[in-house]
Amino acid sequence: MRLLISSLILLVPFAAQAGKITDRSCEPCLDDNGRIIPMWPWQTISGEYDGEQPEAYRFITLAGEEYIFSFCQEGGTADFDTALSIQGPNGCGEILECNDDTCGPLSEIVWIAPEHQEYYISIDGPEGASGSYVLAYTGVEWYTLAAARNWSTVKSAY
Repeated sequence: MRLLISSLILLVPFAAQAGKITDRSCEPCLDDNGRIIPMWPWQTISGEYDGEQPEAYRFITLAGEEYIFSFCQEGGTADFDTALSIQGPNGCGEILECNDDTCGPLSEIVWIAPEHQEYYISIDGPEGASGSYVLAYTGVEWYTLAAARNWSTVKSAY
């Protein structure tokens, strides 16, 4: 009986933490807000972050190419403290890159894709943060896509 009570006392703090997310910038699974196509020149997408769930957008990469997602340049901005992360395939993969506070409270990721794959860019903030944002992003130039040797690689980007 004494062993059972001791075990329960030890487990209560862990049970209270189960499912509680302490690092909001790197959640395990993301909701899909749609697809963006990071190509040169710079593009933007705007939205509202409600402070509950990260805003996440799918994008397809070419291996070895550089991709930039920014609230710091080329029209990117937000009116809350931002965090950005890139997450692996299917919205539930590994966090591959995370950034917070590149330029003041705003974030930017410069990332080279390790392989041809679909990834997610996630927009988040600290607990209690919410507001509007404009995410600026860029990636490969059109002729890089056209020069890809595998037609399915080019086709999947659209």
